[in-house]
Amino acid sequence: MRAFLLGVGVVGALAALCFPAAAEADQKFRIVNDARTEINARVRMYSDDFTRISVGNEATMKLPTGRSTAGVEIKTRKKWERCFVYAFPGAIVVAKQDHAKLICRVMR
Repeated sequence: MRAFLLGVGVVGALAALCFPAAAEADQKFRIVNDARTEINARVRMYSDDFTRISVGNEATMKLPTGRSTAGVEIKTRKKWERCFVYAFPGAIVVAKQDHAKLICRVMR
């Protein structure tokens, strides 16, 4: 069993070295703004700066190195409502506004 896991680890490391662009492309996720107002988004605990996303637009964000999931904090600009979800590589995070409340969902 240990030899199998060691072999899998070596193959994974070689694949990351041979195909770095493919490994980096997998570490991204999208945020779509379907809310009625502009939103600000960031990867929580790894980024201090918020990315501003206008109404109807989307942004691509990168997961921290070595992480399979990351917490994403999204807040509105006017009322400072917040929502928090966990995103994974290739996920689509959709921010919507239900009446006055901001709702975030992760879709694949």
